[in-house]
Amino acid sequence: MPEDVELVEAMRRELTPLAPGERLPAEAEWAERLGVTRHRLRQAVDRLAAEGLVERRRGVGTVVAPPPIPYRIGDHTRFTLNLRDLGLAPASRLLGVQRTAADADTARRLRLAAGAPVWRIATLRLTGSTPISTIVHHLPAEPLPDLDQRFEGGSVHDCLHGYGLRLRRLSTWISAVPAGPDDARSLRLAPRLPVLRIRTLSGDAQGRPWEWAVTRARADRLDLHLES
Repeated sequence: MPEDVELVEAMRRELTPLAPGERLPAEAEWAERLGVTRHRLRQAVDRLAAEGLVERRRGVGTVVAPPPIPYRIGDHTRFTLNLRDLGLAPASRLLGVQRTAADADTARRLRLAAGAPVWRIATLRLTGSTPISTIVHHLPAEPLPDLDQRFEGGSVHDCLHGYGLRLRRLSTWISAVPAGPDDARSLRLAPRLPVLRIRTLSGDAQGRPWEWAVTRARADRLDLHLES
């Protein structure tokens, strides 16, 4: 068995009796106890972080990661209700609302002319103080002219109820992509660790698309369950 594989296995065994959130030994102490260089230890910790077993917290150090959240994806998936049903404390932070021109892909998804005005709403979703995902919502601006004044944070779909719209999921595409600089900063990830990119088209009961949303979520914190 390669030495690095043996090292990671040894570290996994040390994690077994520890509780989520429990702090791991200081880097120098752990490296000395395992008889490896600090460089090799860091590489092994990176691998454990990629597997979702540990996470680095600024000002705290490396801690045992909590288990992933079982997250349902169905026709009417709601972040807040999903997490409350699990006994968690969901939160949402508004990052910005902007009226902009639809790019070619967004226009095609929403059946708009290229360059048509759309609202771009960016939010950060958390459980407690732990960031889970960022979501960028795109919605047609002309039928929702004052959305920037009505939406103050929280659920975009709840806000749309004021326009008489009740959206359901039409299609979802899920892929894994490397975390970019914005992901690393917003989601507190090491650069290049994988994130889940979840692209969702939502529409009304007649099948008209109203929202094109792109979620970038921590792959180590969600266990997705697709419901038919």
